[in-house]
Formats: sequence, C-alpha cells, structure tokens
Amino acid sequence: MAILKKLNAKLKTAKGTPSAPQGTVHALVCGIDYSCDFQSWAGPPPKGSGPLDTGYAFRGFQGILRACGVSSVKTLWNQQCTRAGLRAACAEVGRLCKPGDYFLFYYTGHGDQLPAEPEDDEEEEEEEQGCFCNPLSSKSGKSGHESEQQDQCFCLVDANGNTDDATMTYRQQVWMRDDEFADILISCIPDHVKMVVLMDCCHCATMCDFEEDNRWAKTRNQVISIAGSEDGQTSAGTGKGGAFSRALSRAIASLQEAGNSTYFVSELYNATLAEYQKHHHDDHVQNISIRCMHVEPDKMIWPLLPQGKYQSPADLAEFADNQQEAMKIMQRQQGMPQVMQQPQAVYAAPAAQVVLAPAGSPTQQVHVVQSSMPRAVMRQGASPYASQAVR
Repeated sequence: MAILKKLNAKLKTAKGTPSAPQGTVHALVCGIDYSCDFQSWAGPPPKGSGPLDTGYAFRGFQGILRACGVSSVKTLWNQQCTRAGLRAACAEVGRLCKPGDYFLFYYTGHGDQLPAEPEDDEEEEEEEQGCFCNPLSSKSGKSGHESEQQDQCFCLVDANGNTDDATMTYRQQVWMRDDEFADILISCIPDHVKMVVLMDCCHCATMCDFEEDNRWAKTRNQVISIAGSEDGQTSAGTGKGGAFSRALSRAIASLQEAGNSTYFVSELYNATLAEYQKHHHDDHVQNISIRCMHVEPDKMIWPLLPQGKYQSPADLAEFADNQQEAMKIMQRQQGMPQVMQQPQAVYAAPAAQVVLAPAGSPTQQVHVVQSSMPRAVMRQGASPYASQAVR
C-alpha cells in the first residue's frame, strides 16, 4: 500500500487531481457460469466439469455499479449470452449513449482461441499499406500480443445454453471472435463516447482487436480495455469469482480508503495490480494488461466512484481467498491481534503490456515495460503512469 500511495502521488503531481467524471455511465454486464450447458465440457457433470464460479463476480460487479450510483445497466446471464444477444444488447445500450458519456462493458466467463479465419484481399491490402503495423506480432500464440494464427474468443452459448458439443466443433458457430466483438463496439457505440472494456476470462488481452482492425483508427472514441490475462494465458478462478474481478473490486475500495475521491484509469489499474499481487497465493501466472485507443490511461478519468463507504465482497470473511484470510478478516472485525506472517518472496515475471494507438496516428505505438513492482514509466511526450509485472 505504501508503494501504491507513492506512485499515485507521482501521478497526481504530474497530472493534478482529476475532476469528477462527466457524462452518464451506461453499463453492459455479461456473465456465464455454464450451469445451463448440458452437452459440453463446460457444463455440470456428468458431461462437463463446470459450472464456473463467475456468478460471484457477476453479482459483485453489479454491486459496484449500485454503489457508484449507476442506474443505466443492462445485464446478460447464461442463455442470454448468445452472439445475437450480445450484439443486440450493445446496440440497445449504445442508443442511450450521448457524446461525453461512458460505455462500460464487463464480461466474466470462459475465453479461448480459435484458428484465425482467412482475411479477404481488401483487408490484406490495407495491412500492407502500413495501417496498424504491429512490431510485436508473432505466430506463437504466447502472451504479449495476438497471434496471427489465432482469434481470441468469448465462449458464448446458444439459445439453449450450450457453448460446445462432444466433437468440439459446435464452438465455431457459438463463440464470439475478437473480429466480431470489435465490429460490435465500433458499429454500436456512437462517436465521442468513452469506452471501458473489462474482461475476466482466459485468452482475452487483444479481444478488442485494436491492432488488427483498421477501423479503430477512424473512430472518435477514447477506448481502454483491461484484461485479466494475456492471449496465451488462462485467468484464475478462486471458487468465489475470478482473481481479476476480485482485485478490481479491492482496488476501488482501497483507493477510496486512501482518500481518493476521483482518479485516473492509470491509478485504478495500478491499484488492481497491487491488490492482485497482495492476494496471490499460488503459482498460477496471469498478466493483467491494459490497452488503449485514442487516449492514455493517465488521461481518462475512472468512471466508477462509490457514493458511500464501499467494501469489496472479496474482503468479507465468507468470500475470502482462503481460510487463513478469512481468519484475519474475522480477527479484524473482532478487534483481535493478528498473527504476523512472513512475506512471500516476489520475483520478476513477464511484464504487462500497454498498447497505445493515439488519435490521428495511422500506426500504433507499442510500449513494453518490465518491472517486479509498480513504478512510474516515462514515455516520450507523455506523463508517467503505472505499469507492473504480474504474477
């Protein structure tokens, strides 16, 4: 927490305290736990190993919206999360958005990859002209950037609640590829609306397709996506919601506790990383990453600010990460002295990446920063903001 306060102090010195966010927040909250799927690996036994624990995160994020006074909320759960349903919901919420408003998208469920579909000649020609040239592109499918051979996908369901079949070919019809998701955001959300996309699923870092879809450069929207994992990684569940969602809710609570009435997305991102690191108890690796279009993280004001005292559900004893944390929470509530634990060793891991494509620039700028702890990162012509390796 001390490191977080120092880092945020540097940010405020450079940028000043932001004013309150302007405009109305319109939210679309999507969640799938696959308890509705009775034919594939994703559903409950005997055919599957599900369901997921995403219901905790789905309800928890709605709790954040209520605490922040957001009343324009559309939710999709399980069988409602079809490709057609998601497109229709985005269009419905998009029609409510006016210039200066926020469109907030949240998804918790399975994410995966499918072999990329072949591009047509026109798209290939545009790429050859240098639009969104990607110096970190690889065909490995590893974390860091979208593989040219893989599309990132939301594992959506059909009208009956099934996401796949025994042959694992039905997914081709049901899942939503990054290309389609980008098309929905671009076509459904009007100009001059700020977009925040939050994804707690596997293989989701480049789901918005900023670097591959040339139409993003022509939009007039400021867009930031925060993903719970890189493209080649899985995103951990805890039994009580995804690790990313829990860290996000804790970050909102910790920033409020530190006296921050308003703050930038960069500060929220850094606090999320700090909370993830603080409550990380196993060897699973996921890099929480941030990507941007037409704006930098230290220039967009975070739109979700609790109107009263907010407590993260992850900090309640019944939703604690493990029994040891539950005991600590109960001891704090009862005013009992806590047993000090020896801190775990921290080591450097692959860094979270920030991909920026500024307005008016036909080519993207990719910045890779490696660090084992949060720190301010100076970029030419920009103010510092937080970036941290995550393990």
